[in-house]
Amino acid sequence: MLITVTKISMDILFKYKKDEFYSILSEVKKVKMDDVVKAVIKLSIEARKDFTLSYRETMRLFPVLDNDREFITLEEQEIIKVANSKESQKLINLMKKDMVLGLGYLNGFLIY
Repeated sequence: MLITVTKISMDILFKYKKDEFYSILSEVKKVKMDDVVKAVIKLSIEARKDFTLSYRETMRLFPVLDNDREFITLEEQEIIKVANSKESQKLINLMKKDMVLGLGYLNGFLIY
């Protein structure tokens, strides 16, 4: 449930900060792959390093989500308000870092 809600929140966050996300495309490098399976495992390990930080930032920005008893639906306006606040920058930076990492592996895979 939390992952679904977090994904929806991040989709909306991306929508309202898309220029900032598009600006990272020039940072994407090709990750050289000799073995796709090993590369996928390495990407998985790297991506999980930021999961706890992303989770904590999401809970800090949306404290109402930090419960295990009920399903919470955030209104789009709530997410837009947070997306446009200075407080969201740490989560946005984590998202951008993960996107650059994932796109680098995608580039490497497409050339593999």
